[in-house]
Amino acid sequence: MDLTPRLSTEIRDSLVAYLDNELDDDETAKIDHLLTRNAVARHEVEALTRVWDLLDVLPKVSASREFSEKTLATIRFQPASITKPIESFAWFEAIKTWLQRGLAAIVIASLAYAGFQVSQRLVPDRNRQLLEELPLIERLDLYREAGSSEFVKELRASHLMEDVGHAPANE
Repeated sequence: MDLTPRLSTEIRDSLVAYLDNELDDDETAKIDHLLTRNAVARHEVEALTRVWDLLDVLPKVSASREFSEKTLATIRFQPASITKPIESFAWFEAIKTWLQRGLAAIVIASLAYAGFQVSQRLVPDRNRQLLEELPLIERLDLYREAGSSEFVKELRASHLMEDVGHAPANE
């Protein structure tokens, strides 16, 4: 005989459904098998059956006619706030206004960013040009002493500048 100290919530729910005849044939067979092997489950079913029997002994209470009429009248009455469209509420207008302002701010920020990107591509940057010509500017004094570009070309061709630590420039 299998003694389980406590039944799980699922088994207790199944026992209640068993007593209410709400289980299908397979579940009913499982509960019948459990009841034949488990004394705790049998005790639980007996306790639930006693509770059901006690509920039958209690006097039946019914609502008064006045209570029923008031309840039905309350159900029939629909407050104006329920039937008003959502657009008529002040909080909806406030949210709508803030969303419009937020969307406008996002659009303005996006347009400003796009304008900045376009201006970066269309307007030449003098500093960028200086950076690209930096090797030439660093050697400007040497080129002035050379006197002509032909001398510099001959000097490059002779690879003498490589010994000094200057990389040969592309022609």
